[in-house]
Amino acid sequence: MDIAHATGTRSAPTSMGNELHDTLPKEKADWELEEIHETIQRAYEFKMPITFTLYQQNTWQTITGFITTIDVLKKHLLLETDTTVKAIPFLTIQEAEVDD
Repeated sequence: MDIAHATGTRSAPTSMGNELHDTLPKEKADWELEEIHETIQRAYEFKMPITFTLYQQNTWQTITGFITTIDVLKKHLLLETDTTVKAIPFLTIQEAEVDD
């Protein structure tokens, strides 16, 4: 099972670079889920920094770091930031962008 299938229906704000809004996430199409999956896999495989837009507990958040673990069974990944390692549930990921 891959990340796109483990996450189920996904949503995203209108644009990664925009200020986060108090809007609800929009439902993702299959091709959008696959794009997020590929971005996560590339960042993990090549140890590239990645920025996520997350929606959890009715709040939008962005977080940047390096993926250290992808756990499909627990349906989360571990993201190492400058100060901590955070568990990021797949269902909270709305957008993923590799930082070149």
